[in-house]
Amino acid sequence: MGLKNNADGGLFGGIDPGKTGALVFIRGGDGGIHCATNAPVKDGAYCIETMSGMLATHCGDGKKPLLVMLERVHATQMGGKVSNFDFGRGLGIWEALLVAHGITADQVLPKVWQKELWAAADIVHKTHMPNTAENECRCMLDGINCACPPKVKVDTKATSLACAKRLLPGQDFINKGKSGRGKKPNDGIVDAYLIAEYARRAHVGN
Repeated sequence: MGLKNNADGGLFGGIDPGKTGALVFIRGGDGGIHCATNAPVKDGAYCIETMSGMLATHCGDGKKPLLVMLERVHATQMGGKVSNFDFGRGLGIWEALLVAHGITADQVLPKVWQKELWAAADIVHKTHMPNTAENECRCMLDGINCACPPKVKVDTKATSLACAKRLLPGQDFINKGKSGRGKKPNDGIVDAYLIAEYARRAHVGN
């Protein structure tokens, strides 16, 4: 996903702050991707200097992004203590760097941007789920109308990918990396793109 030097309408950013997350900037004019890159991590630790450089690249000549939105996740939605710590550390680092670069930022919960962007046609369900109360479909809870059978859980990664491809037809959301051999859609880039699109819509609505 290469850099496109066109900031028509200003830039809007989305950050999935996890170690497998990403930073995506989109153009305010057409909503297309300006650039996308995964979070720099080396030996299991965030590369803060590289993260800062990623932001600095888009703040030169007074052309700062109009708004960058970070995903905020409650501890109860994370996998465990280590996941909570890593995600919280990543969120804190990105927040500090955004402040240091003078970039306007805000936070959004996953269910908020999902409700804004997901459409009924995007919904993908997990199959062979145990018939328990925990696996009830989230669609109606989140205000999305769909024809889900009872006791079926939404596959959030697949649904977000379907949503992203609907919004940007022809974009594969594959980060081929330095090897150039990436083949699968990158979940971090997908989420960061959708968060950036949420930021764009939130700004236009103000």
